[in-house]
Amino acid sequence: MPKRARNHWCNLMVSVNGKILVRSNLSQKDEVVINGVKLKTAALFDTNYREKSPTIAEVVTGNRYLKSGDIIVCHHNTFYEPSPYYLEEDLFSIPYDNIVFGTLDENGNISPLNGNIICQRIPTDNRPEIPIQYRKTFIDRAEVLDGRWTDYKKGQTIIHRLNAGYDIVYNFNGTEKRVTKVHESQVVGIIK
Repeated sequence: MPKRARNHWCNLMVSVNGKILVRSNLSQKDEVVINGVKLKTAALFDTNYREKSPTIAEVVTGNRYLKSGDIIVCHHNTFYEPSPYYLEEDLFSIPYDNIVFGTLDENGNISPLNGNIICQRIPTDNRPEIPIQYRKTFIDRAEVLDGRWTDYKKGQTIIHRLNAGYDIVYNFNGTEKRVTKVHESQVVGIIK
């Protein structure tokens, strides 16, 4: 279908059945520009599919939580051919559920959606003589950075199922951003 005709029906479409219509550049792991913002996630040929697969999309037709033009971060198994969500070219109709981790704000921070909690990993050893990149982190806990839409507040330490933390690493306008996402269903406790 010619791009002009495709754009016409996209603009007329209304989301149904809990789906949203999005555009995702399938080669975005090198670099992608959405709404004038330069995003880079990870190396194209990385062996880790979380770092290799596209995760960023632009909302074409949203819902009451997402509007056209919003930039969202999704699960790494969402955008590929022949994904069950794939429509054509760069268009996907995806469910609005916990695979949509959140939206990117104007500063490149992720605002969580769908029960997702944005966290940072907690080091097992904080000695200053150990460089940050060599510090190991707990696999069962994280500090909440943003828990909106959940019962968890910034600064709380949550205990979650082993390895439930999902790392999201991306570059926003040349600055590396690194957060860990935990879904609220994986939280088993809070350290007071």
